[in-house]
Amino acid sequence: MSPGTGPEDKLRLKPPSALKRTIRTAGLLAVLIVSAISLSAESAAPVVSFRTGLQPEGARLVIDLDRPVNYSLSAEGSKVMIDIKAESAGEGSGSFPNNRVASSYSVRPTTEGTSLEINLRSPAVTVKHYTLPIPERIVVDISPSPGVTGQDGQKPRVFGIHGLVRAPLVTGPGKGYTDLRLSPEEMVLEDGFTARTFPFEVPTTRRIVEGSSFSPVLVFEARGEEGQARVSFILNGVPVGDTLLQFRKGSDTGTRIELPPGLIRPGENRMTLAVSTFPKGGRGQIGGSLRILDESFLRLQYLSASDVRLKDVGAFLDGSLPTEGEDLAVVLPGRPEPEEILAALEMAMKWYGGRTFGQIRVRILTPEMVDSETARCFHTVYLGRRSLLPLPVLEAFRSETPPGDKGFLSAFVDPYGKFRLLVTSDTAEGVLSGVLSLMDRSLRERFDMRRAFITPGRTLPARKTEATDGSVTFREMTGGDIVLSAAGALERRMIITPPPIGKIGGEGEISVTFFSSHLLDGERSTLSLELNGAPAGTVKLGRSTASREGRLAAKIPEKLFSQGPLEIGLRAVLEPAGGKRRELPGDAFWVVVDGSSQVRIPLSTRRLPPLLEYLPYQLTGGEISLFVGPEPKDGMLSAVAGILAEWQRALGKALEVKVKPLSQLEWESLKGDAIVAADLEEILSLGIPIAAVHRGEEAVITRGRSVKARLDPERDVLIQLISRKSSGLGLVLGWPGRSQTGTAFLERFPPGELKGDVFLVSDGKEATLFYLETQEPRVGLIGPTPRKDHTGRVILGVSALGMSLALLWSLVYLGRRRERP
Repeated sequence: MSPGTGPEDKLRLKPPSALKRTIRTAGLLAVLIVSAISLSAESAAPVVSFRTGLQPEGARLVIDLDRPVNYSLSAEGSKVMIDIKAESAGEGSGSFPNNRVASSYSVRPTTEGTSLEINLRSPAVTVKHYTLPIPERIVVDISPSPGVTGQDGQKPRVFGIHGLVRAPLVTGPGKGYTDLRLSPEEMVLEDGFTARTFPFEVPTTRRIVEGSSFSPVLVFEARGEEGQARVSFILNGVPVGDTLLQFRKGSDTGTRIELPPGLIRPGENRMTLAVSTFPKGGRGQIGGSLRILDESFLRLQYLSASDVRLKDVGAFLDGSLPTEGEDLAVVLPGRPEPEEILAALEMAMKWYGGRTFGQIRVRILTPEMVDSETARCFHTVYLGRRSLLPLPVLEAFRSETPPGDKGFLSAFVDPYGKFRLLVTSDTAEGVLSGVLSLMDRSLRERFDMRRAFITPGRTLPARKTEATDGSVTFREMTGGDIVLSAAGALERRMIITPPPIGKIGGEGEISVTFFSSHLLDGERSTLSLELNGAPAGTVKLGRSTASREGRLAAKIPEKLFSQGPLEIGLRAVLEPAGGKRRELPGDAFWVVVDGSSQVRIPLSTRRLPPLLEYLPYQLTGGEISLFVGPEPKDGMLSAVAGILAEWQRALGKALEVKVKPLSQLEWESLKGDAIVAADLEEILSLGIPIAAVHRGEEAVITRGRSVKARLDPERDVLIQLISRKSSGLGLVLGWPGRSQTGTAFLERFPPGELKGDVFLVSDGKEATLFYLETQEPRVGLIGPTPRKDHTGRVILGVSALGMSLALLWSLVYLGRRRERP
């Protein structure tokens, strides 16, 4: 058996000694000193140094930094230019001795940082650049381009391969386990209560995965009479299981508690045993002891911290396994097929669904948009047909050509600790099938590998489209159960955005289910609810048992919904039984509010006006047709994914999305709800009755009867909601021609901020709301632009109505004059 993969790699758990506490105190002081030094150094400009090195048949230049910085790289002719947002000591130069691809480099300071220029011996080269951490550095690799002659006019081939460098496996490949043995010990049950914490360490080189467990062997001995002991197991402040021990002289009891991998972190962890006793047939406490036998152990299943399996990535996506960082980037080819777009949206919505909305970023990008900031901060998934993915991407994932029509999946961890996933196939259908297979929990154990071939066949299952009842669970708001741990007063607050006031059908209700520690004084310990800071209900925790759950309910007055977002507060006062606050560890006292607790807001059946702030409550069904242009602009699909995820969260049900090419859109005959997302210039030519037209050389948006605003299709985002009466709703997203304007649109303007008939964002910064004044359909207010010459006209229905009324008034006036004598 190899070291580090079996029982001989054992550690013993024991309470911390005075020496260890002293060491920890000294360590804390050292951390504070280092932190102070770091803060002082952070204010200084990065120091840049340069190192050259040899690559197989090529050259390497390494730029050392003292912290991450932005940079850009370009190539022209026989030169490579790098602009770095960091200061250098001054001008300098260097050479690549005896190198066949590069001869020298030069450095000079600029007003914005440092400019570096590399002189090539020929433009027939490939330049790959990327960043690495610890220490932070920029790496530029230059190698000959096979089959390229270096003729005049040729450019070096440049690839940014940020995040596509594998982290080395620290402990070698393969999965292992470590057994941590508990020292035999006797716990005396004075007054019928006791608790003990056992700290243990997890090396930073290991990442705990599913399959970890705690298997104690316990003997309970009552004092003088028959009794029972309840033992709870608390991992890092969160209860993970309990067992009930009967008093039997000379017998022992073994149990096995599964440990959620998300609760175990690198560094120090805590396992706490909390014990209380009671007579076999009644209330009260009895004395005795609990002995922990030598066979007790804690088993940790692990991978190297720099290793990852495909099944782990599947668990990362749905939130069942925590990740280092909460941001996700999905990279698609420049001209994706509908199935590839749907695969990206499904992955993005799954990521949103497993996390707290509003606290994460999800971006759907093209390969050229992946930069060093993306590599540092985002887990990244590459999706697409093999023929359209850049060669460096395929090389990084060690892609193989699969037999037949099979798809290929591969995953690894990069030096920033972020996972990278590739799903590719010869067909777009194969890409979608690969994504759905990976996200299918019933297939997860089959992906216990780093690379896999799969046969296409998975299709998107039919979604349930039952009507929502206006309920949202605490799990949807917080991502799981809510644990309040430690003696004393504790609180947790949540914010919920209620439906529009016109959709609310009466007062709401909060229903809370909880269970608490059996070491609490049930009469003095309480759990309370607060609404916008005002008390709404309180309950005593009582004496908790293994089978008893507590409940707390409160009404939500309808008037609170009109005050905007609703703040829900949970406040717990935890008083230890027998006054043992100082004697026992804080982890022994807790209350867990179950994630299934819910807030219910009754919804009325009245129909709301077709305004953006009332989405998604006006949707007519569960299926949405998404029409996308052939080359989605950067940020457009990210916005669509965020909007759909927010709609799912608000409605409490899954939405079925059908992605179709924009060429299939026939607005007049369209049935059901639809989203149209495309280049704004393209939308202006489609005949959709949006509130924008071309007038001469400029585009114009009109609000109501008089105010007109210019629209810049190259820089502005236009979002409009159009009601098609009984045919459903149409949401139009017109995206700017300059991709960088809309890249982070959703991060600045979340779905909840979209209001009015038309939402216009100028140059990615300033938002303007438009409320159109005519009755639907709005084609009478603003007409579509003819497809032929891009020249349109604005038909002012309000003006026409005014002229008609004026004519009618003139006729009445003349008629009355004639009637006069």
